[in-house]
Amino acid sequence: MTFEGYEPGSRGYRRITISLFLAGVATFALLYSTQPCCRCWRRSSG
Repeated sequence: MTFEGYEPGSRGYRRITISLFLAGVATFALLYSTQPCCRCWRRSSG
């Protein structure tokens, strides 16, 4: 028994696509949310 994937346009395909998009947005937000703090850390350390 092999899994051939989801058909484009199906409910499962849309859910996976949205989930991957939101995972990318979350990763971007986590990486760039610390940028404002970097200035403070730089000033306090030297």
